[in-house]
Parts: sequence; C-alpha cells; structure tokens
Amino acid sequence: MRLLLNLVTALDENEIAKLAALNLRGKQLAVMELVLSKRPTGDEPTPEEVSALQLSDSHLYEISSVVLSKCHHILVPEGGLKLLEFLTYKNLILQFKQELRRQRKQIATKKGKQAEEFYLTGFELLNRFTYNLVDHDLLEEYGKLYLAAKADATAEDALAIKARKLQIKQAGILSDGKNFTLEQKELFAELTEIERTARLSNHAYLCYATYSALAWHWQHLGGSPEKGLSYLQLSLPYAAKLQGFPFRDAALEMKLRLADAHAALGEADLACEIFEKTYASIRRDHPLWKRNYFLFRYLAILIYVDKYAKAEKILTEHFEPLFKLRPTTASATAASLFAILFLLTGDFPNAKKYLDLGLQLNTKSNFTLYNEVRNRYIEAAYYYLIGDWDYTLELSHRAMQYLRGKHLGLNKHIFGYNFKIIEASIKYYSKDIPFWHKLEEKFKVLTAPAEGLFGKLLELIRDTPRRKPKPKPQV
Repeated sequence: MRLLLNLVTALDENEIAKLAALNLRGKQLAVMELVLSKRPTGDEPTPEEVSALQLSDSHLYEISSVVLSKCHHILVPEGGLKLLEFLTYKNLILQFKQELRRQRKQIATKKGKQAEEFYLTGFELLNRFTYNLVDHDLLEEYGKLYLAAKADATAEDALAIKARKLQIKQAGILSDGKNFTLEQKELFAELTEIERTARLSNHAYLCYATYSALAWHWQHLGGSPEKGLSYLQLSLPYAAKLQGFPFRDAALEMKLRLADAHAALGEADLACEIFEKTYASIRRDHPLWKRNYFLFRYLAILIYVDKYAKAEKILTEHFEPLFKLRPTTASATAASLFAILFLLTGDFPNAKKYLDLGLQLNTKSNFTLYNEVRNRYIEAAYYYLIGDWDYTLELSHRAMQYLRGKHLGLNKHIFGYNFKIIEASIKYYSKDIPFWHKLEEKFKVLTAPAEGLFGKLLELIRDTPRRKPKPKPQV
C-alpha cells in the first residue's frame, strides 16, 4: 500500500482527476479510497484503518499491486519506456526500480536495438533522479548491460558511459556540501583524460557526455562559468545528433542548460530570454516542465529581472499544490523561492508564511544542506527587514556557527560573508560604524550579477535602515 500512497501523493490535481476513470470494485475500491483519503498528508493508514479492510497482509499487498498497475495504465497508457520516464520525473525511485525489473524480464528474450535502447534508457533515467535517490549500483549495472547489448560497442561507448557516471559523482560533491577537494581533482583528471579521446572523435554520445560533464564541472565546481559555457557550446551539436528515446529532448534540454550557463555568468536578461523562448515552445505536459532544476533556475531569473507576477504565477500553478501533499525536496525549494519573492516585493506576511513552510519542509529525508543554508539566510534577511535586529544578530551568529560546523567557514566558503554583511549593516545604521574595507570588497563580489537572488537580497539589506514601527491607532 505504501507504493500506491507514494504515487497518489506525487500526482498533481489533473493527474488525480484522470484516476476517476479507474474501474475498481469491492476491496480494490476500498483500498483506493483509503489511500486517497491519506493523500493530503501522506501519512500511512493506521492499523485500525487497515484492519477495517478485512484483508490478510498478502491479500492487501496483492490488491495494492493490482490497483497500482491500473493507475500506471491510466496515467501512462503507452507504458514501457514512457512509464519509466514518468516515474523518474515523479522521483518515485522504488516504483521505477520495480517497473524496471518487470520490463527487464520481457527484454531478456529480445536482442538488438530494442534491448540496447532499454538498457541505455534505464541508465540515463537513473541519472535523472534527485541525487540522494540515485542507486549507484544499479547505475553501474545498467551501464554494463547497455554495453553488452550493443552489438557494435566500442571503447568510445564505454568512455561515454564513464563520463556520464563521472558527472553524477560530481553532483554528489555539490549535494553533500563537503570539502572533497581530493576527490574533485581525481574526477576532473579522469574527465580530462576522456576529453583527449573526445577531441579526436565524432562519436556523438561520447562528445556530448564528456563536454556536458566538463561544462558542469566548470560551472559548479571549477569556479569558471566562462569555461562552463564554452564546453556547453561544444556539446550542443552532439546533443542534436543523439538518437533514441532517452535523447529525444536532448537538444531542448541543452537550451535550458545554456540559459543556466548565461545566468551563472551574470547575463540575466539573455538567460531570461532563452528560458522564456524554450518554455514557450513546449506544452505544459512536456517532460521538461517536470525537470525541477531548470524550472527553479527559470523562476530565480524571473525574480531577479523583476518579473515578479510571472514568477509568482508559475510558482502558484506548479508548486503551491505540493504544499498540501507529502513533503519533498522540490516543495522545500519552492517555499524558499516564494519567501525570497515576497521579501523583494515587501510582502512580509507572505514572506514569513513561506519561510516557515520552507523550514518545516527541509527535514528528515528531504533535508539538503543547500536549502538549510539558504533558509537561514532568508530568515536572517526577514528579521532584518522587519526591524527586529536583535534577533537578526542572534540568527546570524547561529548561522555562522552552523557553517563552521559543516566546515564551510569564511576561509573555505564565501557565503558566510552574507551574514557578516548583515551584521555590518546593523552596526552601520544603529551605531554609525562604517563598513570594514574587506567587507566592502566581499559585498561587491556577493552582489555581482552572477550571484543572483542572494546578491539582490543582500543589496536590499545594505540599502535598508531600520523600519519604523507603524503608529498605534488612537482610541
């Protein structure tokens, strides 16, 4: 029943409406009604509720499996690879692996292009889960299965698979938020070695995988977004040449990555233009609308260039419904974006509402260090902007201690200076103490266009003296 509950809590309202077409009776209907009643919270049915179904454990499992299969068929009538893709973008890793095993049994009797495409699709889709859900052992297995199924597999095919795995390992370094300098250097050295072969090759998958991974490295780990953009441009023509199910949207996805790269360079207007044109060219039910990373980057750019109404509309349509369902990493990130949007527009009651929500959602299995640090910064910014500077200083001190505890102190990570500048702003407006010259230099770096919303929020803080309390109404 847990898998069925996970599915219904991951669906949007339009998808839930489709389930009305399910042909269920008796115990199947009773199980589905119980699961749907739990959708708002995602809580497991109580033992009493399960007992009321009058089913043995084995019978309950069997019925839940049948109902789950029927739901899959309603949501993705084509089944097959499209169902696997659907489960990927819903981040339903357990159902994905279960369906992958089921389809693999059917593929075992087949050879040639169909088997090759199946294993490659499995490998590529495993790469697209939220990092904390990636099954690295299964990823390794499907990479090998693809190479074994490919009749004319070459050393270049093997290097392409290796480059893809190296990219996901790089993402792990960023996701964990730890100082893995040695591991980072080793991964980069391996990619550089693969690049030597790619430079002399026209193998589309190899060149795409290698240049894409190097672009990711330079943008997110290597500290050179210029090189990141350069490698991304190298990978673009190869993305267009890729064939097969997992790559049918590769060229469109690369446009979104291109927009992201321009944003990292501080070219917000150009990034916004590319994002808007690309999203306008695809339907709202297109898989790329379900790639939350790009959607969050698009929203951040819209907010940065002051297109607040458009950003709020997309946030409300795509993510507001998630707040009523089982918490996810995506809903936690969306809440933080809502909070920043309302801080920048001066809507402090709504900013506090979504700040509290973001803090609440970023817990347990949905916790990410990035959201934790961002939420602490937004929280300090909120209390600064409403004029509660004593509590702001307390929050700022706590945040600095937290960063040091995570080995992200000022000597290793510049983000801590955001809190230092908040403290300096309070001293300036309350005690007329000028900014220390080193903080002035850091302020210029942290408010550069490439810093995006964090920098824009810091500029607002720096330019805002203590808010005067509203006069009490006379009786």
